[in-house]
Amino acid sequence: MKKLKVVLLIPVIVISVSASIASMPQPYCLQQEQYFKITSPWGYYYCPAGQFGIDYVCGYSSFTTCTYYKPTGSEVYIPCQQGQFMPWYTW
Repeated sequence: MKKLKVVLLIPVIVISVSASIASMPQPYCLQQEQYFKITSPWGYYYCPAGQFGIDYVCGYSSFTTCTYYKPTGSEVYIPCQQGQFMPWYTW
């Protein structure tokens, strides 16, 4: 029985440590240019978001991503800020 506890305890510890590291805010992403996702019938696109607090804000939403960033030399957009993207102005 003790061996079973140890076998089950090790993956639980590894998962909890990994989850805590993954949920830490990334200050690096906030220094990069921010993009927001636009969904259309033909797919989705990423457009420059501008400056936080001037051009847009992120409203509270626990299951959506507000902005993304693209690391230097990469074509992949990575989530940065959590929330609902809301522009300060409308056209």
